[in-house]
Amino acid sequence: MKCIKNAIKLGCFSACEPIPIGIKADIPGEWRIEINFMNIVKVVKKNYEANEELIINEKLNEDFTYLIQVFNPNNELQGFYSFKTYKTCY
Repeated sequence: MKCIKNAIKLGCFSACEPIPIGIKADIPGEWRIEINFMNIVKVVKKNYEANEELIINEKLNEDFTYLIQVFNPNNELQGFYSFKTYKTCY
């Protein structure tokens, strides 16, 4: 994933906390989130019920801007998102 100009900015989050994407599963099943970090893609898959909010609950590096792609169970791209992490782990 190179430069994405139309990515929705989610804001800033602690690198130690779950990150809500801000969208809910419109259909139940296995959703896929591709997290881009320095041209390395980490794929996270999780089953969600209908209307359940998608959340990234992964260990992430602090002070970095991530780009993610979200795919529904039908393998349809739901959008590009970006967020920044910071350190507030105690």
